[in-house]
Amino acid sequence: MWEIYSIGDSAFLEQVLNAVAMITGTGDFTSMVRIGLLIGVLMVSVQALMQGGRGINFQHVLVSWLVFATMFGPSTRVSIEDAYTGQVRVVDNVPIGVAAAGSTISTVGFQITRLFETAFSTPAMTEYGFASSLQSLIKVRKQVMDRSGLGDANRVGGSDIEQSWFNYIKECTLIGIDIGQKNLDQVLSDPNPMTAIRFDSRIYGTRIMLSGSSSDLDC
Repeated sequence: MWEIYSIGDSAFLEQVLNAVAMITGTGDFTSMVRIGLLIGVLMVSVQALMQGGRGINFQHVLVSWLVFATMFGPSTRVSIEDAYTGQVRVVDNVPIGVAAAGSTISTVGFQITRLFETAFSTPAMTEYGFASSLQSLIKVRKQVMDRSGLGDANRVGGSDIEQSWFNYIKECTLIGIDIGQKNLDQVLSDPNPMTAIRFDSRIYGTRIMLSGSSSDLDC
């Protein structure tokens, strides 16, 4: 059994190898190779005629056929090991050429990565998940957007600061944009966020939650 180390998405690699096993295991794939071999023989024959009939170089076709028979004839089992989690996925009936190439390349790359980690004494790169930096940014964004992360900062004196801002932007700022009194591009580009969202109006109003009670005020 051949072992392939996956530094990316091991589930996706498993699907790819399954697809390769399905395609190469059909009679259509073998027929396509036979047609290719026949075309190769015809091209070699035409080449011999163009050279004055000095001989037909069938050795090129024979070598090509031997390479194909060796690489895609026998099949084997492949285990895909996630380099970060250690999870192993097994795929059967993979052509031995694909399995050998994938195992050799991934093993060499994985071991070189470990050697560089040791040589430069940096945090272990192979212990972090796929796109870990992006995942960290997503977690930070979720924490910022989650009102539970505001904690006591959202409950000063019994107030609901987050809901008050939400109401004002929804019922004042966006109303001003809808009726043409404010420009969306100016709101987004204004360096002062307080000035950007402000919409002075005695007609429209909103509800704010301060000091444990709610008040209906104009914008």
